[in-house]
Amino acid sequence: MVERLQSHSLTMKTRIAAAAVLVATVASAQVAVTTAEAINVEPNQARAFTAVCAAAYSQASGQPVTTPAVDQPVAGERVELQLIGLDGTRSRRIVVRAQKKNADNSIAYEATLDALSMEDAPVVCQRLATSLVNRQPVADTQDLNTVTALEAKARRRRTGTVKSFGFKTGFTGAVASNAELSPMGTIAFDARIEGDHFFTQLGVGALIPAPLSTTATNYGGVLLDMGGGYYFTNTDFAPYVALGVQPRIIFGGSIINFVPYAQVGFTSSRKAGVRFNVDGRVGQNLLPVAGQDALAVRPTEFSLNVGVGF
Repeated sequence: MVERLQSHSLTMKTRIAAAAVLVATVASAQVAVTTAEAINVEPNQARAFTAVCAAAYSQASGQPVTTPAVDQPVAGERVELQLIGLDGTRSRRIVVRAQKKNADNSIAYEATLDALSMEDAPVVCQRLATSLVNRQPVADTQDLNTVTALEAKARRRRTGTVKSFGFKTGFTGAVASNAELSPMGTIAFDARIEGDHFFTQLGVGALIPAPLSTTATNYGGVLLDMGGGYYFTNTDFAPYVALGVQPRIIFGGSIINFVPYAQVGFTSSRKAGVRFNVDGRVGQNLLPVAGQDALAVRPTEFSLNVGVGF
């Protein structure tokens, strides 16, 4: 009986010790995000930034996070924040500094990013957390959805719905079963309004024939380009498809014409101030460009276009 009691006592001690080790392990796995030091920044802003950054760090690292009180000593791994309002006043622009420190107080990694207002807090904290966890420069953490308002203002990068204006040029070949047709060049003003995946486009330009021979049918004119499309990816390089129509005033044939088209292409450098578009199109003239009745020529057009937007 005594031996059983001693054995039971040892078992209980072992379990208690194991539980203590488990609790210590869980506690050590937690990362403390300390309340941000506020310089020329309202204390409530500092507390709000701390809460947002703590949640962002937990999501980026997959670790539980604690936010100890200001006067509470912190042991183990931690993230320290500092908010600095610029110009010596409580201005809207805030420099946010984040340092990831080891248990021995050495700096494992640090990153800095500016916020224009509290509305930037989710994006700024997400970028800083990713930078600290992956130990990569904060500039490399930017994607289409994490551009700060200050970056967008200073570098004309995209935030939300974006408008771009530019020009495009291209080559168009026309084919018809009952006529030889000259190829054409196009040049146009091009505007695009886009979100993450959908966009609308509007253009105004000219269709300029390049006569192949004296027997070839030539047509050209001015055009309005209206369409919309879908980006397959919300990334810097994004392929897309689009549908649209070109109302035209042409020199010859029906004078007024309409060309519905299907388009496949890609856009590169979407998060930069200058982007590039390349697309291929197939369009069909609904009205004749030459001839009448049985001799009417309604060509199908194949075109390749390149453009730049700002």
